[in-house]
Amino acid sequence: MIDSISAADNAIIKLQDGWQLIQHDHVLAEAKPQGLVYNLDFGASRRLPADGLLPREAVEQVVLGWQASDETWYLGLVVARELALLRQSRWCALARWPDPDASVFGELGAQAGQALAHILGVPFVYVPPRPSAPPPPTRELPPLPLSLGNWEMHRAERAETRLGASLEPGDLYFIHSPRWRRYHLGRALWFALCAVVYVVVSVATLGSRLALPNSGTLIPNPHILPYLGLSIAVGLLFSSLGQLFTLSRSINLIQLSRNHLTWWRGGRVVRQIPAQDIQSLYVSEVIKRRERGSLTEHGEINAHLGGGRFELLISQGVPLSSAAQHPSDSPQGPRQLGVHRLTRDSYRTDLQAATLYLAEALGLPAWEDVRHK
Repeated sequence: MIDSISAADNAIIKLQDGWQLIQHDHVLAEAKPQGLVYNLDFGASRRLPADGLLPREAVEQVVLGWQASDETWYLGLVVARELALLRQSRWCALARWPDPDASVFGELGAQAGQALAHILGVPFVYVPPRPSAPPPPTRELPPLPLSLGNWEMHRAERAETRLGASLEPGDLYFIHSPRWRRYHLGRALWFALCAVVYVVVSVATLGSRLALPNSGTLIPNPHILPYLGLSIAVGLLFSSLGQLFTLSRSINLIQLSRNHLTWWRGGRVVRQIPAQDIQSLYVSEVIKRRERGSLTEHGEINAHLGGGRFELLISQGVPLSSAAQHPSDSPQGPRQLGVHRLTRDSYRTDLQAATLYLAEALGLPAWEDVRHK
């Protein structure tokens, strides 16, 4: 057994040749076979008998216990009922040890308590910390890939080349959704078809033997109608080419690797940002309340580069029903307006989940900016 044990409030418990509680080189209390002997200040502060002796018969137990409210070990005495009625408490504190982990001073306190109980000839009771409730399981993110309107989010499972970009295992990347490609290709074909119809009708009208009227209600000279149709056909043809141009010249892949955030187009790097330049990730959503859930009319993910500078990563592009994206364990109730910290416990939409994937991969905080329309 060790000779002395330090406690809080500059107290020392000496165990050599007995048991003494010392503070600032003054003996406050000492254990004797007949009971606990103490000085006047010690007795007054604990409402003990003024004669300086707590008889052994007045002590029922020596107790060491850990109190969770202030994360401290306490060593003290449980006094008999008759004395407790006079001092209005059965507990008489002797020493304490702050210990947030409840793992440092428990053994030392127990040695001090056992030595005191042995001298007084009373039982020693050790009250260990109650096992804390296990923390709730971490909420999982939805599995990849995620559908984000005009984009999809994927994770590379192996080294591969996708749309001309070299991907390593674990890289996160965004690609345009098939819906986005079908939309632009469909509009290009539709504009081209309409242009053909206008050309056919206009040429047929010019070659027809049927004479056009000399005046009209909306157009003073109906003879210009075939030429107007040809002009519209030219405009539609340019619109069709514009859709094809959008398909060919748009960013088709955004890659987050270990060191860089890279924008790809047709196998060429268009822009690249070092990962260490990104300070946080922001997801902005404009939602519209409806009777059945809410509608995210606009959403986007931005990288905050510091100094008020943001870099747009993706834009949702099309309205999405928030209710259709909510996992079963999503937070309930209306969403709060403004900027808030985004965590696994608070995300509600796939766009927010995608932001968390990026933030966790970079080890950065994520924020949500929610606005109502």
